[in-house]
Amino acid sequence: MSYAIFNESTYLANYPDVKSAIAQGFFASGLQHFQLTGLREGRINVSPFWDEQRYLNANPDVLAAVNNKIFSSGLQHYILSGEREGRLGATRVDTVPGFNENYYYALYPNVSRAVASGQFDSAQTQFIRSGRFDGNIGFFSGTSGNDIITGLGPSGSAIVGISVEINATITGNPDPIPRSSGTGEVDVLIGSTGSDVFGLGFGRSPFKSTIQKFYVGQGNNDYAYIVNFESGKDFLQLAGSPNEYTTTTGAFGFTGNRTAGVSIFTNTGDFVAAVEGVNVLQLAGQDANAGYFFLT
Repeated sequence: MSYAIFNESTYLANYPDVKSAIAQGFFASGLQHFQLTGLREGRINVSPFWDEQRYLNANPDVLAAVNNKIFSSGLQHYILSGEREGRLGATRVDTVPGFNENYYYALYPNVSRAVASGQFDSAQTQFIRSGRFDGNIGFFSGTSGNDIITGLGPSGSAIVGISVEINATITGNPDPIPRSSGTGEVDVLIGSTGSDVFGLGFGRSPFKSTIQKFYVGQGNNDYAYIVNFESGKDFLQLAGSPNEYTTTTGAFGFTGNRTAGVSIFTNTGDFVAAVEGVNVLQLAGQDANAGYFFLT
């Protein structure tokens, strides 16, 4: 299941009743409304990239299923299974790198109301102008390709280089779902002035039944390069348990390299991350049930 096609601004522009419901506090965001009820109701105006008729014309079996009330729309089929199946007739949309508005809306529903009422034109605008100074934390995410992702804000940031989508059904508790795993990617993650969390893996959650390790699968050819990491202030989140990883300290083994720090590997020797400018990493916490831990 993937909601990557969804665009908050397009949805609210096409459905003023949803915008009004958000302003009144009934929903935290357009995405939450869409995930809870809009998709089931057959609301299809969710993105400038979505063409309902084109998808149905390209997939007559889906058209028949919609006519037989098995799906509310071609869009519902696409989100539930069509994208994963590689169906024709739809534009594959990757996530936009940088500030993740869907996460921010779900975490701070008051921001959704402020945007819906016209105080700000977007979640990012609210974060830049006001939220970051109020202690709000931004979530900065990447794509399925190589990215440079920079955190921002005195209160710190959550930073990942992979592509994620957000399950926003629970107000105040957004759940990032990986759409890529970092395999084949080289991402540069740059910390802010605050206390940052760099994601190198996700544990289990209500919407993720298994752990997900990032940057594993292509040896030294996929990894995260982490800059502006401060031990004791910033944290690395990894999936699994500490005994599944090893670290080395010293100059990084890149061609033409002039930097040093701590390199993180899996026990099988797969390069996961290079943390620039530090000499040692220590365990800072672990949730064995959820399957993740922190280093600092």
